[in-house]
Amino acid sequence: MTMMNPIATIAVAILGAAAASFAVIETRSAPPAPPPTDGALKEALAKLRAEVDELRRAPSPQTAPAPAERTAVPALTDEQIAQALERYLTTHADKLPIDAALAGAAGTATDVKGTFASLLKGSRFFDHGDLYKKVFAAGKMDELVGMFEQNAKDNPKDAQAQMDLANAYIAWLQMDQSKGRDLGLKTDQQFDKVLALDENHW
Repeated sequence: MTMMNPIATIAVAILGAAAASFAVIETRSAPPAPPPTDGALKEALAKLRAEVDELRRAPSPQTAPAPAERTAVPALTDEQIAQALERYLTTHADKLPIDAALAGAAGTATDVKGTFASLLKGSRFFDHGDLYKKVFAAGKMDELVGMFEQNAKDNPKDAQAQMDLANAYIAWLQMDQSKGRDLGLKTDQQFDKVLALDENHW
């Protein structure tokens, strides 16, 4: 067997070590992996969204207490409300403004016929507002106005009867402006009837 020259042996060893080192360096500096495709990104995004949705559905550690059960309150009838209001106004009439006091217990016992008789031939609201307010507070204004309407119908040639009805409409409008359109039209019609009977009426 032929013996190698020691120098040649050393050179071969150095070359072998260098080749091994190059191979290791080459392996470590391999190029990075290619970026993920659109499909992979969409799949990852869908997965993240699903996890977020799951976290949102999870119960909060500080869950609000359940609302207390409500006790059902029986509904009041209009009659019960009216009675309660009447009792209140009667009890506190001395502490209420005059207009409110007029709407007290006596309101339900208002003599509409007597009020109508008092207002005939002098039915201006600004002269007899207290009477109108008392009837209105008792919820009987439609009844009073109905009497004026019947009086005007029964006396078609009486200018004052037509004017009394117009005044009653105006009085109602002063206390309930929600009836403005209807009562305004009726009042205007009554004025026309008055002037047709007496062109010099005030």
